[in-house]
Amino acid sequence: MGQPGDLLSAVLERDSIDKTTKRRLNSTFKDFMSYYGAVRHFGINKGEENYQKLDRLTVKKLDLFRRMTIEIWDIVLAMYRNDEENEIEIETISEVVQFSELVQHSY
Repeated sequence: MGQPGDLLSAVLERDSIDKTTKRRLNSTFKDFMSYYGAVRHFGINKGEENYQKLDRLTVKKLDLFRRMTIEIWDIVLAMYRNDEENEIEIETISEVVQFSELVQHSY
């Protein structure tokens, strides 16, 4: 299995996604992966780099990643739904999984 970014690029190339959307999703996913890497290697920390990265993670950024994830799943579902050999009837991942809006609280 390839790297996650390579898999996303391959999915986006298989579908008729416009170039602007491809660039936006690939860029947002790359940004997401940098945070994912900081979490994944949280205990392995060179010069506080991972802690500093996570300190920059905001609710707004988390919401961007949440919306990106929904959009990617919807693209994948549409791709499989368009294949006559698959029996996928849902239009969006939101029909299966309920996503709540992220709200930033002031403390």
